[in-house]
Amino acid sequence: MRTWQKARAGVLALALVASTAAAPASGTATDCCGPSSWTTGDKSALGTSPTTQSPVWFTVANGVTSEVFYPRVDVPETQDMQYVITDGFSFVDLERDATNHVVSMPDEKSLEYTVTNTAKGGRYRITTTYVTDPARATLVTRTRFQSLDGGTYRLHLLANPSMAGGAGGDTAAWDGSGLVASGTENLFGTTATVVSSLRASTGFSAHDNGYSGAASDCLVDLRADHTLDNGFDAVSGAGNIV
Repeated sequence: MRTWQKARAGVLALALVASTAAAPASGTATDCCGPSSWTTGDKSALGTSPTTQSPVWFTVANGVTSEVFYPRVDVPETQDMQYVITDGFSFVDLERDATNHVVSMPDEKSLEYTVTNTAKGGRYRITTTYVTDPARATLVTRTRFQSLDGGTYRLHLLANPSMAGGAGGDTAAWDGSGLVASGTENLFGTTATVVSSLRASTGFSAHDNGYSGAASDCLVDLRADHTLDNGFDAVSGAGNIV
């Protein structure tokens, strides 16, 4: 999701399934593979649904989405997911590092969280509410982006999947309306393939699939000239993708 608007609210849905689907590709990133790391264990939120129809657990750390677990609580499918903010010419902020974080619960009897991230320099505020869909294996977040200083900013979403419990063997593709990641790992003697689908209620005005830390990485691309120049629909082989 990329926008010039000063204030915008949108809903993101990250759905996971245990099957794969083909996706078209018109541009392919070939600079595999990039480094692999993991997220912090210092969590500020942990959520899930009370229903068995939604075998998804999520955590928040440093103000952003960290792991999303599926179909068991010991199988992470995401390293982290967060926003990247730029004015298009002078700075590129990574939400986790550039903001001060406040976590609250609208109802302490429910595992719903609101995370308010305010830019350390006072430029903007990002407010995101987290909840799991009780009927599906889906994490749903609602985000409001506010300019606090009258400036106009571009908002990007950076997702770092780690499918089926591992980051090194994933693939990614654009399916025409959203981003799809998949991976296969051997977990405790059982081979598991998991697919995630990322959707935005506002739609995406641009997209990129690449390898973490490589030139195709959207964050690397943005930091180079404050503009998303890459538009890869897919990656050439399994690796640590973003």
